[in-house]
Amino acid sequence: MDGSPILTQMPKVGQRLDRRTARDVIAEKLMVLIATNMLRPGDELPGERELANVLHVSRETVRGAIQTLAAQGI
Repeated sequence: MDGSPILTQMPKVGQRLDRRTARDVIAEKLMVLIATNMLRPGDELPGERELANVLHVSRETVRGAIQTLAAQGI
């Protein structure tokens, strides 16, 4: 079974399948909300704790995603 094509294609333990960070994924989700006008300029975001709970990530990840968007002028 060592030569199985399926096994050779499997990621190694600790190898990431997706190169994006959780921060990038959350920033992308927030961008989708903005692009679909579910979030508009001037709208107040829910608090970091609430966003973290809803998105199942840490507050630090949420904070980083917001900082990423702010750095892009969004």
